[in-house]
Amino acid sequence: MENIPKKHRMWINMAITWSPNMLPFAAMAWLTGEWRSLALVNAIVCIPGLVFCFLCIHESPRWLIQRGKVVQAQEIMRREFGISKEGLIHENLHDVVRGEYELMLRADSQKRRYSFYHLFCSPKLATTTIVLAFS
Repeated sequence: MENIPKKHRMWINMAITWSPNMLPFAAMAWLTGEWRSLALVNAIVCIPGLVFCFLCIHESPRWLIQRGKVVQAQEIMRREFGISKEGLIHENLHDVVRGEYELMLRADSQKRRYSFYHLFCSPKLATTTIVLAFS
């Protein structure tokens, strides 16, 4: 989900999670007639998605930066955005990644402890929590 812009995460999560897929799954169950066939068809349907995940999806650069793997994050960003090692863009990328890493280090030193109550402390966060819980 980190590879998706924040403003689109909610609707994309709702579009690909459990709830919207119940209707096609029910249709597959009705067409197959028994649970063994349903399990086989379900596994076959998942194969293209798994192949895509293994071949095309990489770790999130933000997650790598948070784990201290700055060089690996830069390499993924270069590959994704087609940034060459020469020129101004490469130097800007290096500065941006270093800045994000330093920001993460500062945030680590100021960590707050959160509880279940904090999920419902604002209307927007409460709505997001409820929608994600039932999607």
